[in-house]
Amino acid sequence: MELNETKKEQAYSRGTEHFIRTALDILKRDGPMKFRQLFWRLVSAGEIPNDVENYELVRRTMNRLREDGRCPPGWIFDDIRPVLTIDGN
Repeated sequence: MELNETKKEQAYSRGTEHFIRTALDILKRDGPMKFRQLFWRLVSAGEIPNDVENYELVRRTMNRLREDGRCPPGWIFDDIRPVLTIDGN
């Protein structure tokens, strides 16, 4: 297979690769789940600290993994709240 036929994968630090493997294991075993649920599972497992920076790291990284095919799209989903219009619909 030629290089242009392979999926483009982002290079991650060793620590990030470790949390990615743990996140994918959690999702494979217990998914699908929301980003926030995955974040708390990673915090509970001691993989990452509980702070805003790491929440954003999980969100960005998992989005990239969905884009490059390492995380199936159905395993994790966005927590999107409905938007109400002024008339309440």
